[in-house]
Amino acid sequence: MLNVALGHFLDPFTLLLGNVTSVSSTLATRFPKSTVFDASKQATAKEVPQTNADQVVFSGTTESGAVFSFHWRAGIPAQTATCPFLWVIDGEEGSVALQNDQAGSSFMNIFEPKLLLNGAAVADIEADALGNVGRAWKEGASGGNVATIDDALRVHRILDAIKRSAEEGKTIHL
Repeated sequence: MLNVALGHFLDPFTLLLGNVTSVSSTLATRFPKSTVFDASKQATAKEVPQTNADQVVFSGTTESGAVFSFHWRAGIPAQTATCPFLWVIDGEEGSVALQNDQAGSSFMNIFEPKLLLNGAAVADIEADALGNVGRAWKEGASGGNVATIDDALRVHRILDAIKRSAEEGKTIHL
């Protein structure tokens, strides 16, 4: 969850708000076992040990001066989780929020979130048959802005700082 789901999210986060300069985190496993599901998506009696954190909480600052906080969670049944994805950016002139009620919706490159400006829904003016992934391929093919190896390294430095902060119990400065 940390490297994949959060790693993918950190790319648009840092693109919009700037490089992370400090992070303080807690990683925890609250669901120590995972149920195995069969091909028809039915739970089996088999359980396997969960070795990764299912709760990732961290806060920090960015180069632009933004202060942020995250709570990434997993293991909660989709039918009981409320708003699995909510990202709010508060600014001097109001708030922008992205939200999605689908399980796995933190992958904004796959699931298109609802956009709210000061609490009011904004129509999706870019919606097309390609969806987010198709638009990204189209952008790359036209020579537009695409992620680079430097972007990937930046995200992995943040992920490493999150892990170190949780292990060492202190704020990590990047």
